[in-house]
Amino acid sequence: GELGTLVEREREADSTARINGQRAINFNIFKQQDANIVATGDAIKKALDELRRNLPPDVELRVIFAASDWVKGSLDGLRSTLIEGALLTVAIVFLFLHSWRSTVITGLTLPIAVISSFIAVYAFGFTLNFMTMMALSLCIGLLIDDAIVVRENIVRHVALGKDHLTAAREGTDEIGLAVMATTFALCAVFVPVAFMGGVIGKFFYPFGITVVVAVLVSLFVSFTLDPMLSSVWKDPPSARLRSTWGLGHLIRGTDRAMDLLHAVYERTIRWAFSGRRYRLWLPPLPVWGRPFGADGRRDRTQARRWRWATVTPRGVVMMVGGASFVAAVGLAPLVGSE
Repeated sequence: GELGTLVEREREADSTARINGQRAINFNIFKQQDANIVATGDAIKKALDELRRNLPPDVELRVIFAASDWVKGSLDGLRSTLIEGALLTVAIVFLFLHSWRSTVITGLTLPIAVISSFIAVYAFGFTLNFMTMMALSLCIGLLIDDAIVVRENIVRHVALGKDHLTAAREGTDEIGLAVMATTFALCAVFVPVAFMGGVIGKFFYPFGITVVVAVLVSLFVSFTLDPMLSSVWKDPPSARLRSTWGLGHLIRGTDRAMDLLHAVYERTIRWAFSGRRYRLWLPPLPVWGRPFGADGRRDRTQARRWRWATVTPRGVVMMVGGASFVAAVGLAPLVGSE
């Protein structure tokens, strides 16, 4: 007997797509797990251009969203941030050192360290992705620190009357241990970040390795290239720069700001080490002891008696620091986490 009737018809639509109010057919393309998203996006766009040549005139093939474009835009933004940070760093170094030769000597650390980081990125199998570019952007200011410290100490030895070769050798030897301690402390911070576990560790592995390699290269440059250039490339007189219109105003403005900062710092240090004493009002504490003289020292010529507790400026600093620490610990649970 007959089992039924077979009728050919259209399948019932369970979804619809519209672009600007017109019906359309959309499809998503996903890259493989180990593929490069930018290269995949460029290859797909190239293939679409070839497909458009074979399509009828009334059929339009359009890209609605491409994640590769967002990635390239983010990388372009990071690249711009990296360049702007490098230029601002060099400009600030020039304003403080007042010498274009010293600026060039210290500024050479930046391109050398960044290019060397590219070699490490290639050796470890990384790409110039969001994490590696962000690592270079974050550490752009750290890369020039070692060179600035070494160069400033060499200039100080030159100001003491030593020739440039002796100043470069002795200045680098004198400051070398402190520079190495600073650099290795940074490495101690970022190496554990590179070897975090889980999915987060996979993301931060290229970040941590890139920062560590860049910082180590900057240390090597500050101990080799900077002293070598300092020993053969003497600083010209800075009077010509100060007399230059515009540039001289910036240098003099920077000097005035630094003089003001030094004056405030000097007054703060003198206050902190002065013999002044302040009575504790909250809470008022009675103590049994000898009174203090005008110099802040105990007057041992007088007998012990009851008096109100006092505190020195150093005690005030310790109390403020302790209160800040307690407040920070108390606010930590209120911050929350995700």
